Amino acid sequence: TAASSAAARLTAEHVVPAAIAGCDALHVSGSSLFAPTMATAIEAAVKGAKSAGLRVSFDPNVRPELLAGPYRPIFDAIIAQADVVIPSVEDLEVLFPGQGPDAAARELLSRGASWVACKRGADGATLYGPDTKVARAAFPVEEVDPTGAGDAFSAGLLVGLLKELPPEAALAQACAAGALAVTRQGPMEGLGKRADIDAMLAAG
Repeated sequence: TAASSAAARLTAEHVVPAAIAGCDALHVSGSSLFAPTMATAIEAAVKGAKSAGLRVSFDPNVRPELLAGPYRPIFDAIIAQADVVIPSVEDLEVLFPGQGPDAAARELLSRGASWVACKRGADGATLYGPDTKVARAAFPVEEVDPTGAGDAFSAGLLVGLLKELPPEAALAQACAAGALAVTRQGPMEGLGKRADIDAMLAAG
């Protein structure tokens, strides 16, 4: 079971400075908050990353089973330190019911995030900043398996922001990475290499 998995045995004591030495960013997926001990470890990692000057990104990845536990306080604690928040439109509806994506994104920005990227699946994505709103249509691909697309999107976006690409370019890169991910069966098999992403961007 998840509660007895190796991941659930991770604790804050396992988070040491050497684990983030040489890193530029720390990305947290909300699905990793399923176990209290692991959630505590992640909170410690986020605190350490911020102290070390790393950029922290957070994909809420809301799961129904998490909502029955202490997910919201943990979400609030992480979001208060996150530089980049990458929810799906469904995440925003659960976390901020009835507000709509624009208002929910503004709420996240008001809590300290520099960027909020709302994933819309086949409808593309929208990137929000304090004075920015950029929308991007999805790249047309044949979907085989959507597993891992959100993670690929997050990676593409974070790399773009770390390289200080313009918002439009960072969002396009994220959408290309996410689109490539759905073209293969499995969570890792569709992850595109740099050349694959560049080719998709060049094709429009």
